[in-house]
Amino acid sequence: MIDADHKDLVDTVNSLHDAIKNGGSRTRIGQIISDLVQYVDVHFSREEAMMDKYSYPDIAQHKRIHRHLTRTVHAIRVIFNKEPKNIDPNKLLQFLKEWLIHHILDEDTRYAPYMPGDEAAEESSSGDEGNDRPATKTAPGQTIADEKVMTLTVPTEKAVVLRRCAGHLTDGGKESKAIEKIVAPVFDKDMGYVPSMRQDEQNQDDDAAKSVTLTVPAAKAAILRGCAKFLMEGSAQSIAIEHIVMPDSKMTFDDAMRFARPILS
Repeated sequence: MIDADHKDLVDTVNSLHDAIKNGGSRTRIGQIISDLVQYVDVHFSREEAMMDKYSYPDIAQHKRIHRHLTRTVHAIRVIFNKEPKNIDPNKLLQFLKEWLIHHILDEDTRYAPYMPGDEAAEESSSGDEGNDRPATKTAPGQTIADEKVMTLTVPTEKAVVLRRCAGHLTDGGKESKAIEKIVAPVFDKDMGYVPSMRQDEQNQDDDAAKSVTLTVPAAKAAILRGCAKFLMEGSAQSIAIEHIVMPDSKMTFDDAMRFARPILS
């Protein structure tokens, strides 16, 4: 069964197909491509965290596939925004079709047997990522075992960065260690977060802010809270965190042309 995230992807790819075949505007096509970028940035991070949690044996290969797809989709957006004529629309649609068939209908179904029944059902019924709901039945602020559910506020455009931070902190890999190295020095063990700027210096326009609910190991909750503070402030630490968790967001046009070579005109 295709879960809610995968259904969203199918709908997005179908929308792109219709827009291309029916002569949709550049703005419309560009928005759909941005939706694809959002998908790989959010869904892949969550998926990898779940595979780590349940010790999926082929996670390394799955992550390599994710990395390839992520780079390609980011490259498509970079090229489309600058030189859209360089992209062959038929090759683009074929790439997405093969992605759907191979990755979702083949690769993604392989890890399902390694997930407990309740977790698999929750993954399938969790709804779209736009609702910012974690795949959990716990309430914000509640701690179960060694996990904590948190609701944090960041600038709307930084929500995906915070989700990536949560994924890496859950994963506990090199990215997690790099994030902790940036955030931990501004925390006091007893006092919690020590602000690095005055409250009146922060621009927290309600329309530009977004609340995000995420689940992380309880031991990493303070680090994730610090990430949210830095992202809200737009500090130097925020830039450093983004470079760690969103490396493809800084892709150059030349790199994009190299990564997206199979779909170029």
